Amino acid sequence: QVQSSQVQKFNTMKTRTIFRYDFILLLLWTLIYGLSLVTGIRRGPQSNKFLRNTELHVTQSDIFKIKLSPMVENMALSKTIEIHSITKKLEREGQKIYSLCVGEPDYQPPQEVIDATYAAAKQGLTKYTGVAGELSLRQAIAGDLSKRKGTPYSPDQIVVSNGAKQAVLQALMAVVSPGDKVIIPAPYWTSYPDMVKMCGGIPVALPTLASNNYELTADALRTSLQQHPDVSC
Repeated sequence: QVQSSQVQKFNTMKTRTIFRYDFILLLLWTLIYGLSLVTGIRRGPQSNKFLRNTELHVTQSDIFKIKLSPMVENMALSKTIEIHSITKKLEREGQKIYSLCVGEPDYQPPQEVIDATYAAAKQGLTKYTGVAGELSLRQAIAGDLSKRKGTPYSPDQIVVSNGAKQAVLQALMAVVSPGDKVIIPAPYWTSYPDMVKMCGGIPVALPTLASNNYELTADALRTSLQQHPDVSC
């Protein structure tokens, strides 16, 4: 019985040893095969025997041939972003640059804003808000608009966005249908025509005059609407 137990123990150890060797060989084969595939993809299918008889033909250029949506295809490169990238590159090279390409002031926010932001973060006001924005902020915006501009809005009529372009784009997405014409008073921010195109609309520029402080007058708007009766907004 003792001898039978020893034989059984020996066979178990032998099986475990064989299994370990098999596992190591499988691991090595997988590693070699993987390296061979990567090398073959880099050099081309004819340079690798694993790829010669397969239909896998991957090149670096194929990786970047991603089909973009028509919405993105119709977008032009933002000149402000392009110029801004150049100015930042020149600044890194040590040159003194006075950039006027992005809508960004060259001074810090008021100290009151920095202090209020810090205090809000310390209070834990760093989480998601409602989609329309924090109620207290919308109430403050409504009060400011009423005081400065005489435009009475209630907080439920106000939506807080991350910037003007986000607000304009979302408004366009809400009211513009494919083929609609959209009047844009000029001069305008460079992104506006592309934002209209993203929504499937057709931008229509309406020039304004420096002599009138570039204000959009009722007469100019009436003339543009008469020239483009199919304008939607």
